[in-house]
Amino acid sequence: MKEKIAWVTDTSAMLDEEFIDQHNIFVLPIVVIFEDRAYRETVDLSLEEFYEKLKNTKKIPTTSQPVIGESIDLYKNLKAEGYTCAITIHTPSKLSNTYDSSYTAAQQAGLKVYPIDSKAISYPMKKLIERGIELEQAGYDADTIVNTLQKTTENIFLTGVHPNLNRPPKKRSCAECCSSYRKYSTTKTNIIL
Repeated sequence: MKEKIAWVTDTSAMLDEEFIDQHNIFVLPIVVIFEDRAYRETVDLSLEEFYEKLKNTKKIPTTSQPVIGESIDLYKNLKAEGYTCAITIHTPSKLSNTYDSSYTAAQQAGLKVYPIDSKAISYPMKKLIERGIELEQAGYDADTIVNTLQKTTENIFLTGVHPNLNRPPKKRSCAECCSSYRKYSTTKTNIIL
């Protein structure tokens, strides 16, 4: 039986709608927590709204993994649609519990899942997904795809993003922006694909 692979990630991958639609990617929203309440990135809060709130807040927002119930529902729906497994590429486990909670949700839904710790956010996550889809289209099975992507993550080093509250780049996700302010490291992300 041929595998039907679902590709799952979170909003910190910063995938554009065209890429999501073209490759049928399932995207779980990261939760951004401001003083007033929690928002699901791109669902309850657009990037423009995020930056407006960021300008006017006294306390830097934090982030949390996607809502576990929504994750379980996604995996149940994927199983009902005939997917045999999911390859998930999420925010680094050093920055978020998204990696672990996604695995737990898929297990609860009864769907085989291959979680991959991206070790970076944004562009490197997209490149991992692109490479995985290329391998899938070339006929490789999920085990081979995952082994290849996990080897690739060995060349990804998260060393941070320099924060600038006055002029944040327009294309940074809420999760990326918030995590950079926590000062996990200092200067750059290296990736070799």
